Amino acid sequence: SDTAKDMYKTIKNNTFKAAAKSLYDQGYESYNRYRYEEAKGLFQDAYKLDSNNDSALYFLARSYHRLGEEDKAIKNYKKVIEKFPRTERANESIKKLRELGVTVEETTEDTTAEEGTTSAEDTQAAEGTSEDTTQE
Repeated sequence: SDTAKDMYKTIKNNTFKAAAKSLYDQGYESYNRYRYEEAKGLFQDAYKLDSNNDSALYFLARSYHRLGEEDKAIKNYKKVIEKFPRTERANESIKKLRELGVTVEETTEDTTAEEGTTSAEDTQAAEGTSEDTTQE
């Protein structure tokens, strides 16, 4: 029945999210202990179980970055920006990409632009969404 299927989906989703959080927490602990290879696997598994976990994806990219696997780091930083636009993790990913010398204008397009054009100011506004943007 549809009710049984819905119940199954709910239980499955809740179980996966709980498992993903546990894996993420273990990965974060490993990351903070400089065990990046171990952390990388845990963040990958956490993200597989909960693809809405922007922190798991971000720290997967950070783990690759720390391990010197820049191509994989760049790919995952870009994925954070694409999947979770205008979030703290996306802003952090933009900063990390810049540190790696990667231009990020094309990944931060402001989809609210009325004219369909993106000026330099629009790009800066899209990239500088953190609260710490005081300029004098």
